[in-house]
Amino acid sequence: MRTKYLFSFICFFVLAACPENDTPSEPSPPEPPSQPLAVDGGSESPPSEPPSPPADGGNTNPPTSSPTDGGSALPTTVTYNAQIAPILAQNCVTCHRQGGVRSETPLDTFAAAAPLASTIKFYTENRLMPPWYADNSGSCGSYRDALWLTEEEIELLGTWADDGAPEGIPTEESHEPPSLASLEEPTTTVSMTNDYFPSGSDDFERDDYRCFVVDPEIATTKYLTGFEVVPGNINIVHHVLLYRMTTVAGDTLAAQKAAAEAGEGYTCFGGPGLPEEDYELVGGWAPGTGAVVFPDNSGIQIEPNHKMVMQLHYNFVDDDQSDKTALKLKLENTVSNEGYMRLVSDSELNLAPGQSEVSHSYTVDTEFMTSGTHQVNFWGLVPHMHQRGVTMRTEIVAADGTTTCINDVPYWDFNWQWFYFYSESVPLLPGEELKITCVYNTSADTSPIYFGEGTNDEMCVLVMYGTRTPL
Repeated sequence: MRTKYLFSFICFFVLAACPENDTPSEPSPPEPPSQPLAVDGGSESPPSEPPSPPADGGNTNPPTSSPTDGGSALPTTVTYNAQIAPILAQNCVTCHRQGGVRSETPLDTFAAAAPLASTIKFYTENRLMPPWYADNSGSCGSYRDALWLTEEEIELLGTWADDGAPEGIPTEESHEPPSLASLEEPTTTVSMTNDYFPSGSDDFERDDYRCFVVDPEIATTKYLTGFEVVPGNINIVHHVLLYRMTTVAGDTLAAQKAAAEAGEGYTCFGGPGLPEEDYELVGGWAPGTGAVVFPDNSGIQIEPNHKMVMQLHYNFVDDDQSDKTALKLKLENTVSNEGYMRLVSDSELNLAPGQSEVSHSYTVDTEFMTSGTHQVNFWGLVPHMHQRGVTMRTEIVAADGTTTCINDVPYWDFNWQWFYFYSESVPLLPGEELKITCVYNTSADTSPIYFGEGTNDEMCVLVMYGTRTPL
């Protein structure tokens, strides 16, 4: 097993956008995924579709834990105007509208949403959409800004679909998606120098992973307390990861990589393609995300005179689309609480092939976090596996052996990997351990699978953001 103080370059905040469905007059169920993937023979694009519903319209292994809201009985008639439009506006329309990242399947009008009522029912009752895969029922963590429908909302959407998606009586009320947070008075803004035109490759025909070196021109030690990614072309920007360089060698190598390729930036997958000691992942963006402000008046220390790298994942249809993304940074001289990124992983991961379910679990001595004298306050985390992942669970193990679940992903989707920020911090005390359990499907593999950075390898990794309080 190994533990690290910095992010490894494998971490994806989000690797996909909202679901890609056409808008037929009669909705078709999602196509079955190619999973389990046969990945021994080279790289393949990650699966982009969830399981398809069975022919009888029943459930397809939805997450077993769900909130019990204890809400009131549903209205006699569920209509688009009275109940459905507000739910879609609050949870879906940010992506599913003209100008959104999934403008090809708008859900912001009755005419657009009604033909997809059955598809909406399937995705929501299986908690495949909105794309929030950590259990937010309260039994294993509770998260801020969670894209988590209540049981009543899910039932309303299902009833509406079953009843033929009635429109109802129009109202004067306008249902707009929530406004995204913006960074007030950023300290500095950096940007790509030129427009970039993404292109595909043998492995990814319509996906391009590109790293761009930017200089925040920080002359003295600062603390990063917030950031805002401003995509130049929301229609093709899939996600953005932000790294700070920590060594002169990292600055030099990133610049060399950019100079060695035509056009701005350089090709990269999963991270900046640099030695792990040369960088740290400090932020990320996905469609529907606004400005991020670190909790608890905290911030990440940024050393002076180092570059940053923005990794962008582009997903595009037309070859003639370009992008010029910018990044706003909020920097402070001091913070009340210094924030830390910590990563744990197990390099001894070894999965048997040909199995529909293979479990791998390991425990972590957390003294490197607590120093034996501090309480760690976890404010957020990023669970991470690759394409064979099925479920992932993180628990705190007390000195007496009792366990407390702090994150559970009952349905793993490689395409959606969030940074989950807690509503309230989760304490870790000296002497307590972390237990991470990952379950995989290796039925399509013919040889053992090992820990590795490539998409054909596997991982069982947890990244955490926290502060420390002396005891």
